[in-house]
Amino acid sequence: PNKFFEFIQARLAIAIGPSPEMAKLVQQYHLGIISKDFTPKSMAESLNKLTKEEILQYKENSNKAAKILNAQNEGEKLLKIVEEVLG
Repeated sequence: PNKFFEFIQARLAIAIGPSPEMAKLVQQYHLGIISKDFTPKSMAESLNKLTKEEILQYKENSNKAAKILNAQNEGEKLLKIVEEVLG
């Protein structure tokens, strides 16, 4: 998962296997593709179907998501939760 967020911060298109938590984010932010399974053949088939336009759009979406899914924003959310719990 750490590389996943590093790729988003690098504004890259994402290609993953069907990992549920990462797949949710890929779908929510339209970041890239999710192959049918974890085999190299399945991933290659998914990648070979992509057009240049799709890749560029995924990279643009990754750029937008990077502004939301970053350590500073996530840290601020955690701090608010801790402050609420501690009163």
